[in-house]
Amino acid sequence: MHQLSLAADDLEARRACQARGRQFAEAIRDPKKSKAARAEARAELEEIRAYLAKDSRQLRGATKAAGDAVRSAIQKLLRNLVTGSGSATSPGSVQREFARHLQRHLIIPSGRYAGPKARQARGELTGCLLYEPPPGMLWIINRPKGSHSRRENFSPYTG
Repeated sequence: MHQLSLAADDLEARRACQARGRQFAEAIRDPKKSKAARAEARAELEEIRAYLAKDSRQLRGATKAAGDAVRSAIQKLLRNLVTGSGSATSPGSVQREFARHLQRHLIIPSGRYAGPKARQARGELTGCLLYEPPPGMLWIINRPKGSHSRRENFSPYTG
């Protein structure tokens, strides 16, 4: 909770700085202002831009922290599947094939837009896990009739 409060404070300060920068930009464009006033506004705006560029760290919210925890757990699962020798109910070859499936259809698609420039293009999907099923596989949702439960059963549909 404390981290969220600090993140909100940082975001508020950043927004206030951006608003002040917009005011200086308006002053620079205002022909009614004196040259000295415009020069002062330009200097202030440059200071704000430098500060914002230096302080460009990403704010970490609870949603991002949860996504990071899930991603870390999946990576640990993959390591265990690849290095495990298997068991009577789940042979090592099945575990390794499942690990390859997760890598191909979850990890690679999710990391495809992880670069800084790609994050801007990806927008709201940044930080999300994306599952791209193999060709020909669809997922259907089975919900019991009359059920108001949010619990859903997912099953693959290959026909």
